[in-house]
Amino acid sequence: MQKQRPRRVITQPYDYSVQDLVTKIKNEDIIISPDYQRNEVWTANDESENKRSRLIESLLLNIPIPVIYFAEQEETLIYEVIDGQQRLRTFEGFFNDEFKLEKLHIRSDVNGKRYSELDQKDKDEIRKRSIRAIVILNDSDEEVKYEVFERLNLGSVQLTPQEIRNNTLRGTFNNLLKELACEDSFTKLIKFRLKIDQSNMAHEELVLRFFAYHSSGLKRSDQLSYFLTKYMKDNRNIGDDEALELKILFQETIKKINKFLGDKAFSIFQ
Repeated sequence: MQKQRPRRVITQPYDYSVQDLVTKIKNEDIIISPDYQRNEVWTANDESENKRSRLIESLLLNIPIPVIYFAEQEETLIYEVIDGQQRLRTFEGFFNDEFKLEKLHIRSDVNGKRYSELDQKDKDEIRKRSIRAIVILNDSDEEVKYEVFERLNLGSVQLTPQEIRNNTLRGTFNNLLKELACEDSFTKLIKFRLKIDQSNMAHEELVLRFFAYHSSGLKRSDQLSYFLTKYMKDNRNIGDDEALELKILFQETIKKINKFLGDKAFSIFQ
């Protein structure tokens, strides 16, 4: 019996300066994905003690910054952010003078200043500060990569399974889900009946459920999340012709629901 190859994640650690990270973002060598993070952006007026300003202050005080995790795209040297999006956005935004430092207590002397207004010494401290990054290489096992992403995002802003699929199972099929989830005929149909929050990619999961159950002959699954993830993984890189067939199937189904059920669609029949 052939011995099964162990599943594992292959990682490579790097130490980047803040300047290096900002430059990589500008050159699109690092992709920050806004569509899976619920657009939860730190703001200068954030009630949670002004996170952006405190992060910059941590750089000035040489306080260690948590590790940033990247996933290497297949066949490229481009990195996608797995964990650390808000830190990277904060670095980039401050370098671009998008916000002033506010409500700092230890370095109160820099309150009210943008990056361009800092003394050269403080600018250098920020630019040259080293940040540890862990890159998950594309040779890593796909299922284990998914598990890593899920575990890294068990913090204060817990992502839904579909948000995790969106980031770990990119491809033609994922693009199709996002396209169909935004179609007016679909969103209007479910808006009033289901009252689902689109910010956590719930609409995309509904579209995914449609395709997964259609493919399985409407067979019910006791492990829904695993069932959906497996289907999406198996179909992540479908061809353009197959994607078009699925698109037409979905659109025609929604059209018939609207025609025959109208405002009674998704109602509970008694």
